[in-house]
Amino acid sequence: MGTGLFAHAATFRECRSIHRHSDIRFDPGLSIAPTAQRQVMMTIPVTVGKSEIHGTGVFAAHDIRNGQVLWMFTPGLDRTISDFAMEYAEPRVRQFIFERGYLNLDRKQWVICIDEAQFWNFPAKGESANSMMGNELDGEKLVIAARDIKAGEELTIPPESDGDYERKVKDRR
Repeated sequence: MGTGLFAHAATFRECRSIHRHSDIRFDPGLSIAPTAQRQVMMTIPVTVGKSEIHGTGVFAAHDIRNGQVLWMFTPGLDRTISDFAMEYAEPRVRQFIFERGYLNLDRKQWVICIDEAQFWNFPAKGESANSMMGNELDGEKLVIAARDIKAGEELTIPPESDGDYERKVKDRR
């Protein structure tokens, strides 16, 4: 039994060991198919720029294949904040988290992405997101490409990714 446990742990460590901008594909059985060292947050090269949807957005720097992992929570870099801490945070801190973070209803906590993902927009009204939620890793869902995405196209995140979606889009055109 001990050997099996160590083998399982080694496999898990190997699956968590992904290199930045490597060729990562979605595997429904494992969530990710790694190639080298631990991936950091956005797993594909992106740019940040003016969005036609809302303010600032995240754009694909290269073509992305359907099923490719786009983002994953990175412990130690991305931050989680409890509802309690949000309730008692200074107003300017709370406003920053409301604007740049997302609410994980399953864990009842806010998440602040330290990378470009903080500028990810929901799709325009009536359109579908070009990403979807994948399996969980480190308590947060992976974000994967829901279809092929062309270089220069804005990445959009599905509404179900954020428990605060309704408030965020309430005043948008």
